[in-house]
Amino acid sequence: MGAIQLKKTKKTGNQKRHYLWIIMFILSISVICALWLNLRVISTEIQLASNKRKLPKKRRLISFKEPRYASSNDIQLILDGKVTLVDIHIGPNSIQGAGEDTYGLIEASFCKVQFEHHKSDPSSYPMFRDLVAASDDCLDKSKITIPDLKFVVQEARKRDLDTTQPFVKAIPPRGFVFHESRCGSTLVANSLIAANPTAHRVYSESPPPVAVMRLCEKQPLNKSCIGQAAALLRDVIYMMGRTQDSKETALFFKIQSAGAAGIPVFQKAFPDVPWIFVYRDSVEVMMSYLNTHGVLSNCMKSSRAPSKLYHKLAHERFGINDWEQLSVEQRCALHLAALCEAAAASMKHSHNGRLVNYADLPNILLEDIFPHHFQIPTGPDVVDRVEQVCTQYSKQSVRVANKGRLWDSSMGDAEEKQELATPVVKRAAELGLKPTFDVLEHLSGRVFIPLTEMQV
Repeated sequence: MGAIQLKKTKKTGNQKRHYLWIIMFILSISVICALWLNLRVISTEIQLASNKRKLPKKRRLISFKEPRYASSNDIQLILDGKVTLVDIHIGPNSIQGAGEDTYGLIEASFCKVQFEHHKSDPSSYPMFRDLVAASDDCLDKSKITIPDLKFVVQEARKRDLDTTQPFVKAIPPRGFVFHESRCGSTLVANSLIAANPTAHRVYSESPPPVAVMRLCEKQPLNKSCIGQAAALLRDVIYMMGRTQDSKETALFFKIQSAGAAGIPVFQKAFPDVPWIFVYRDSVEVMMSYLNTHGVLSNCMKSSRAPSKLYHKLAHERFGINDWEQLSVEQRCALHLAALCEAAAASMKHSHNGRLVNYADLPNILLEDIFPHHFQIPTGPDVVDRVEQVCTQYSKQSVRVANKGRLWDSSMGDAEEKQELATPVVKRAAELGLKPTFDVLEHLSGRVFIPLTEMQV
C-alpha cells in the first residue's frame, strides 16, 4: 500500500510541474506578444510622424505654424510675377481700426502654380486646391509667406508700371461666377478655361477671394466694412491676376457657394465686371447634397451658427423659432435658401448680373453668357472645346478604364434625383427653398410669376 501511495504522490507532483510549465509558457508567449505589439505601435507612430513631415497637405493650402517668411530674393520672385498669391490669413484686427477703403496687416502666401495643368485638362483639376496639390513648388515648406500683403501689392503695382523691367502685367477680371452649389458651376468653370486655354486664367474656388467676401457677413449693412473688404478684394484679385505671359488676357473666378452673401463686396470692388449666379431646381439640389452626405453635408454647416436670415426664414417658412427643432431636410433647405436670397437681393440692384438655371446648361453659355455677357468669342473651335469638356464634367460622370471621367448622358441626373427624393425632402424643398427658387426664375426671365403669387 505504501508503494502504491508513493507512486500516486510522484504522479501528482509530475502533473503539477507539467501544468506549471504550461502556465509559464503561456505567460511567456503573452509577454512576448505584448512587447511585439508595443514595438509595432511605436514603429507605426514614428512612421506616421515621418510621413506627416514629408507629405504635402492637399486640403490645407498653408500652414501658419511654421511659415517660411520671405527673404529679399523671395520678394523679387513675387514682384517678377514668378509666383502667385494662393492664400491669405486675415487676423481679428486686419479690418477693425483701419480707415474706410483700406485695411490692416494681412498675411499672404505665394507659390508657383502650374496653371498649364488646368489649361490642358480642366476636368482633372476642377478645383484650385487640386491644381495647387499638383504644383511641385506649392508644398507647404516651399510657399513664401508675406506678413504684410498691402506692402507687396504697392511694390508690385510700381513694378508693373516700370517698362525697363522684364514683362509682367495684371490680367483684368472679365467675370465672376457665384452659385448655389451642386448646380453645374464646375461645368461653367471648366467651360471658361476650355473656351480659350491660352488667353484665359480661371480660378475655381480659390481661398483668398471668398475669405475677403465673407468679412462683412455679420454686418452686411456696414458700409465701412464693405469698403475695407472691397479695397482688400481689389488687391487680392490684382495679385492673383499677375502674369509673365502676354497671351493671357482674361481672368475669371468661380467663387465658393458661401461667397453669395459677399456679392455686395464684389460689386463695390468691381462695379463694372459682369457676374452670374447659377442655381437649380429645389428638390434636385437638395438631393445632390442629402443623397451623398446626409447630416455631414455642407448644407448643414449654417445650422451650427445660424444667421439672422436663417432664423427669419425658419420662422416664415416652417413656423419654427428654435432652430434646434429643425430636421436635417429643413436645415438643408434653409441653408440653400439663404444663399439664393442673397443672390436675389444683389440681382435686384445690379446692372450686370445674370441668373443661370442648371437646366439651361451648357447651351446658354455658348449662346448667350459667353458672347454677350463675358465678351468671349464663340467660334466653331470654341464650341468644339466646350462641348468636349462637357463630356468630361467632373461631377456628373462615370470613370472608364483608360479614359478618365466621361459624361454619362444616360444617367438622367435630374429625373433620377426627383424619383429618389422622399416625401420629407420634397416637403422641405417646397416650403423652405422653392419660394426663393421662384423669385430667381422670375428675375432671370425664364418664368413670369406675378408678385402676388411669389412668397417673397
